[in-house]
Amino acid sequence: MKAKAKKTLTKLEAYKQVVNDIEFAKSELEDLLEESKDIGRVEITTNLDIYINSSEKQFLFAIGVLKSNIDACKELGVDPTDLREKFDSVKELFQLSKEISQWQEYVKELDSYHNEVKRLLTDDDKFALLEYPSKK
Repeated sequence: MKAKAKKTLTKLEAYKQVVNDIEFAKSELEDLLEESKDIGRVEITTNLDIYINSSEKQFLFAIGVLKSNIDACKELGVDPTDLREKFDSVKELFQLSKEISQWQEYVKELDSYHNEVKRLLTDDDKFALLEYPSKK
């Protein structure tokens, strides 16, 4: 039986890969930030607004207030549609904030790795990265 040869990346291949990974991660991050901008601000009360950068405690408080108000609407026979929409928006913003944090951390780690690999590149490797100008 032949053992499968494990392919190892050269420094230059690793550098090219991390550059692609950073581009992808930043693109994903931009998409999530755009999604959060679409929601924007959710007004819970006259004294509490929820944004993408609100704290976890603010999100918890907002959900508690909204749940309580939705229950009160049921008790009084009032239409809770507006409150349910706010509730869903707060939940969505919270999920987006978690995803954004994870992608930001990943980009930070990739940037660090990128810098480490870049320091290891030889002059020949750096020269191979240069693109020859083409006539357009």
